[in-house]
Amino acid sequence: MTMHHLWPEEKVEVYRKILSTLKPDGVYIEGDFIAKDDLMAEQYRRRYEVITANLPDKAKAGEYHIDIPCTLEVQKKLLQDAGFIPAEVLDDNINRGNGAILKAQR
Repeated sequence: MTMHHLWPEEKVEVYRKILSTLKPDGVYIEGDFIAKDDLMAEQYRRRYEVITANLPDKAKAGEYHIDIPCTLEVQKKLLQDAGFIPAEVLDDNINRGNGAILKAQR
């Protein structure tokens, strides 16, 4: 429940690092906040931009807690882009449909 604080390109880098630590056939399980659709994801991206535009100059990325979730399809694609075998959705109804558990294999 942390990856939804990162931009997609940041997630791919983290996923690549995770992948590099797994043994062959190793598995990564992720439970996270997921946007229900593209509109919801876009609303969170815009909200992020509005909030960060008003932060003091001394605030740096990672020093604040702002949600920027992706849709389930985007999340699966990011894992695949990082080199995982296509992710399997174990549960997409966490937190009344606002979260999911994914399994990605090396």
